[in-house]
Amino acid sequence: MMETLENCALFIGCREEERAAIAEIATRHEYPDATTIVFAGDPGHTLYLIEKGLVEVVVRADDGSEKVVAELRSSEALMDQYAGGFFGEMSLIDVEPRSASVRSRGEVTVIAVPAKKLREVFNAHPDMHLTVVLNIARVLSRRLREANERWGT
Repeated sequence: MMETLENCALFIGCREEERAAIAEIATRHEYPDATTIVFAGDPGHTLYLIEKGLVEVVVRADDGSEKVVAELRSSEALMDQYAGGFFGEMSLIDVEPRSASVRSRGEVTVIAVPAKKLREVFNAHPDMHLTVVLNIARVLSRRLREANERWGT
């Protein structure tokens, strides 16, 4: 689990003891192929790090059809981490319901970090809180730039 935390873009700049505090509150979950891990519209209360495998981010169109808007995968490469490697990070920022569903494509292992417990870790390590929020902003900025390039805007 520590290796996944060390390689995650969200925790760049965090000290080893801060990542260890995250590992203490995290749990590992395995999902078979085509399992919905989170559902659009549900409350967001957990951050997920993809330890192994690939997930699809799925939204439902007005006509009821599904559209895969992103694929996120485990990776040790930093640039890949900025593109994916985790989901549910918005649960650390806002209280809105989940905007998309996420399902496994093939077997997937994730590390689940409950937002409520993560906030307790942030209270004990205030510098870490700022570091993680800045990293989330960097990741969201990168994802937006990639989406703009993909859609030609």
